[in-house]
Amino acid sequence: MNLCMTQDIHESMIRHAREVYPRECCGMLAGEDRLISAIFPFVNRLDSENSFWMDPADLILFFKKIRAGKLHHLGIYHSHPATRACPSPRDIREAFYPDCSHFIVSLENLEAPVVQAFRVLEGEVTTEEIILVGQGGGRPG
Repeated sequence: MNLCMTQDIHESMIRHAREVYPRECCGMLAGEDRLISAIFPFVNRLDSENSFWMDPADLILFFKKIRAGKLHHLGIYHSHPATRACPSPRDIREAFYPDCSHFIVSLENLEAPVVQAFRVLEGEVTTEEIILVGQGGGRPG
């Protein structure tokens, strides 16, 4: 399944990953239909180089914001500071949002970050194509 994302959101995910490098970043993505147009960076409460955890209070605030903005939860993202943009066994096991796309930003090559999208359903991983579209979106105000 294909999904669209604004160029700004794509760049914001990479920027977030670089800002917290060598630790993993994490966050949520929202939009309408199959167009991701809003990014919500979170603090990785584990402050770890190989795992992440989002505070439940931050998640509640995220869902309130997207409801107020009439948006839908379309994705979750995190980074792999030293490995490829492929879901780890832990990523697959902890894929708690089966209706969303899971994005991984790889900084294995700092000069050329790679972003990949996946759908994880009952332990099965399917790669999704990311179609970048124009500008717009970015960090919510």
